[in-house]
Amino acid sequence: MEKIKMQNAIAELDGDEMTHVLWGMIKDELILPFVELNREYYDLSIQNRDKTEDAVTVEAAEAIKRLHVGVKCATITPNLQRQEEYHLKKLWKSPNATIRAMLDGTVFRTPILISKVKPVVSCWKKPITIARHAYGDIYKAVEYRVPGAGKAELVFTDEALTAIAKMALKRKSGARGLRAIIEEVMMDTMYDLPSLENASRCIVNEDCVLKHAKPVVEYNQLPESSVS
Repeated sequence: MEKIKMQNAIAELDGDEMTHVLWGMIKDELILPFVELNREYYDLSIQNRDKTEDAVTVEAAEAIKRLHVGVKCATITPNLQRQEEYHLKKLWKSPNATIRAMLDGTVFRTPILISKVKPVVSCWKKPITIARHAYGDIYKAVEYRVPGAGKAELVFTDEALTAIAKMALKRKSGARGLRAIIEEVMMDTMYDLPSLENASRCIVNEDCVLKHAKPVVEYNQLPESSVS
């Protein structure tokens, strides 16, 4: 039987552990006997990323940009336990983070439809495509070890709670809308507060809700940067 020829090349990004094994079986048994693969291969196993100082991940991302199509297996984002297990030089960043950032962060999740595999909901005839932006956000985070126990209080004044309740009623959003309003009020503070040295209390007052004022942060002692 003549194999199906691929006109355009794709980037093949191999992965770690069982995904590497399963992907190999899928290729050997279900693809290679029938398709003449046209691909550029990139080994994104944790061992090879460590060996190449993660350069292979960047090369794979560049290939996807150039070829417009990439097929990737699951990969390991190492923690301290994995670093010891694989004797890694350092804690390499998530390959997904590197690739998504280089592709401007846009991610679409679309199922591949196969006539022999029926959807669980039989009346669904078209795939559901989920799009989101993945540049930065959680993938830019780093592992941080807290030196010890600490305590910080989040305080909402009575006036603030009343203002939040009235705003939810005005929006006709019900109880679920309370969380959305609180997140709007706390948006910047909830990211900044964990890194504020000696912060002991965050107070949300009426102005924070109605006038977009920043919550008031109290300290056990003033940070060194604010002491003249």
